[in-house]
Amino acid sequence: MKKSPKNPMRTRYEQRAKRRKTNIILNTLIAIVIIIILVVGGSIFMGSDPDESEGESLKTEETNKKEKIVENDKKDGKRTDKEKREKEEKSSDKAEREDEETESDSKKVVVEESDDPNVEKAITNSGWEPIGTEQGNGHVSSFDKNSLDWNEKVKAISYAVNIPEEDLIIWFIGSGSDPENSAIGTVSTKDQADVYRVYIEWTDGGGWKPVKVEELKENDKK
Repeated sequence: MKKSPKNPMRTRYEQRAKRRKTNIILNTLIAIVIIIILVVGGSIFMGSDPDESEGESLKTEETNKKEKIVENDKKDGKRTDKEKREKEEKSSDKAEREDEETESDSKKVVVEESDDPNVEKAITNSGWEPIGTEQGNGHVSSFDKNSLDWNEKVKAISYAVNIPEEDLIIWFIGSGSDPENSAIGTVSTKDQADVYRVYIEWTDGGGWKPVKVEELKENDKK
């Protein structure tokens, strides 16, 4: 039995339908790919990765911290240099004042030799002042150890030798050339290594004032 020949019109129609279907599928796939590309590209170029953004933020914060540290270090350095200069200037001023005071004191103090064979050296100081007094106008020189005048004599002697009263041994206090207004005292340190003869004079309203100190070789009042 012979097969009937194919219809050429039908065959061309089926081929066109098949190509059309294939084109639809291809176009659909291309559209999907384009959409995916647009989505991914948009997320890359328009959006930002949270982790990347956070990393950039941390980098910026770290950079700012470093800049602040550098700036603070510069300020601290300037402040330190300024404080150092001020400290050096103050030290210099203090040293100059001390030098001036020392020079002034050295001009006030006069050290001399003595004809007394028991005197190591005699010292006078124009800077000595009266020690003050609680006595009124009716001053009377007293050698009573319980009297106010005696205590003020001891105070003046302590001031002259620059040794506290509690660190002195009082060996003798007696009248000077003017019995009422001058006195002489012999004192030593507690260990008796240093012995002094001190001359004091009374000034009205001011009290007893040292006028001379002699460093003795030996204690002549033992």
